[in-house]
Amino acid sequence: MKIPTLLATLLATLVAPAFAVEQSTTLPQAGNDNQATLSQSDGRASSIEQLQNGDGNSASVEQRRAFGAQARIEQTSSGNVLQLVQEGSGQQASVTQLETGNHVAEITQTGGGAGNSLELEQRGNAASAYLSQAGDLNVHSVRQLGFGGNELRATSSGDGNRLTVEQRSGGLAEVVQMGNGNTAQLGQNVSFAGGRATLRQQGNGNAVEAAQETSRYISALALTQVGDDNQATLSQRAGFSDISFTQQGNANELSATQGGIEARITGSSVGDGNRATVVQDGFQVEAEIQQQGNGNLASITQSTVPDSFTGARAFIGQTGDAHSAVIDQVGSTARIDQRGFGNQAAVYQR
Repeated sequence: MKIPTLLATLLATLVAPAFAVEQSTTLPQAGNDNQATLSQSDGRASSIEQLQNGDGNSASVEQRRAFGAQARIEQTSSGNVLQLVQEGSGQQASVTQLETGNHVAEITQTGGGAGNSLELEQRGNAASAYLSQAGDLNVHSVRQLGFGGNELRATSSGDGNRLTVEQRSGGLAEVVQMGNGNTAQLGQNVSFAGGRATLRQQGNGNAVEAAQETSRYISALALTQVGDDNQATLSQRAGFSDISFTQQGNANELSATQGGIEARITGSSVGDGNRATVVQDGFQVEAEIQQQGNGNLASITQSTVPDSFTGARAFIGQTGDAHSAVIDQVGSTARIDQRGFGNQAAVYQR
């Protein structure tokens, strides 16, 4: 028996899985004890836009198998707290929690279909943000500005990866990127407190550009790159400053500049391209580079203020393969140790 086309279509619709095809939610609230929980589940063209304007604030947004997903939240300050989870396909998110709020935000976007992208801006006061994006084209761009104790923990796991962070005031940052495109950029410009940043990249494209600038306080910057195309440019200027780095395997290359009252750089490159260049200036500076295996090339340039404390100290250790080491100092102590193969060394002291 032949079923008419219209009836066949209707039957197909009745037995098809139920998806919310065109989801969307908007929820403006103005003052006082605001709270909002928005959730959309098996959706398709999803979207959520939520705005709260002052006082208690809090929000939780969840879009699970969201396909078209987007979400834009703006809490225009006071108590602020936010949590956002988006799962499937085209996730995007944009969060803004503005001046003099007690900001916090936790965001997770997973993957499976070329999703991810994220922007967060939290301005004046307490800021904090823990972020995470798992698969596909990941991009973060974060800014946390103004007079609080900024804190950031970020993770991007696979595929496109990219992250740009800017923090001011009491900067604290921890970034982990696991595989594929990797790139990271970090700027901490802190006027009244120190900055601390830890960056780890494991596998594939790798590249990092990190700069810290603080006043007289302690700043620390630590970098680890494990495998593949590694590159890094590190810059630090602070009262008391410390840079440490580890590069393990493949194209390695590192450039670090540092200035401060007491400035210290230590690091190692293990295997493959290796190349490390360190430039320091300040009152009491110290640098140590260890390179093991393959291309090796290391150079340390140090300038100190005459008669400043104990001046400058530099050490380069190279084990295996082509070697080349140069130390150029206005300072007091230099040492180079080379074992096996190419060897070349020069020390200039003035």
